Amino acid sequence: MFGSARFKRILSTLSIPAMLAFTGSTAVLAAEDKPVAFDYLALGDSLAAGVTPYNQIDDGYTDFLAEKIEELGFLGYYTNRFAVPGYTTEDVLDDIQDDVEKGGDHPECGGE
Repeated sequence: MFGSARFKRILSTLSIPAMLAFTGSTAVLAAEDKPVAFDYLALGDSLAAGVTPYNQIDDGYTDFLAEKIEELGFLGYYTNRFAVPGYTTEDVLDDIQDDVEKGGDHPECGGE
């Protein structure tokens, strides 16, 4: 699944606008000479949680993005506690509507 051309095309399509939006906003924020911190909440399934091809949880794209934001000096808080393998959009919506609390932060990236 992860090696398929269709999957790579979908991931590229979703990643490029996010990177462009973030890159543009950092240039504007840097020009203001004010320290601005972003709070970053990762929502999603196994990709957001960092599941590897070996079915282990490790750093994933959400962690790498948080580290980059932190390197740039814009990370206020980061958590991926709502990134759960097997989750669907319905699961995420239910968690939000039910005000669910979860553990699983990455302290090295600004989490609790």
